Amino acid sequence: MTLTHLKDDERKANSRAAMVRVEIRDAQGYANQRRHDLRIGAQPAYVNPDPPEPNRVFIQPMTSAELKRLAKERRDQRDMARAMKSNAGIAVAGIIGFGVEAQKMFEALGPDGQEKALRAAVERMAADLRTSVSGLVLHLDETAKHAH
Repeated sequence: MTLTHLKDDERKANSRAAMVRVEIRDAQGYANQRRHDLRIGAQPAYVNPDPPEPNRVFIQPMTSAELKRLAKERRDQRDMARAMKSNAGIAVAGIIGFGVEAQKMFEALGPDGQEKALRAAVERMAADLRTSVSGLVLHLDETAKHAH
């Protein structure tokens, strides 16, 4: 299936909205996401190899081993009949993005305001999901600013 972006679609979208998407990742999936977030190793072609400003790491993402250990500790607090599977979800990974107008509003906050806004957003999501924040990186080397 091919999806085509049409100019008319922009008028139907909420350009002032922020967007959050999260998903559960196992240890390998999280390790891949962490490498992408921190720009470790080969990166996709859409990543600017020489950005005007570097990505900002607000909270250094935990390693897969650290998250797996934390997941096991939390699991041990519950009465579980079975051991944790090797492909069990250990992390909630996500992205925070912005509509066209929201990007301008986010940019107007400046670096300190952007960090404060993103920290507030991830802390709220973590509270709603009854978990903790294990990393926060703002990507400035792609087409639009966004955070993981």
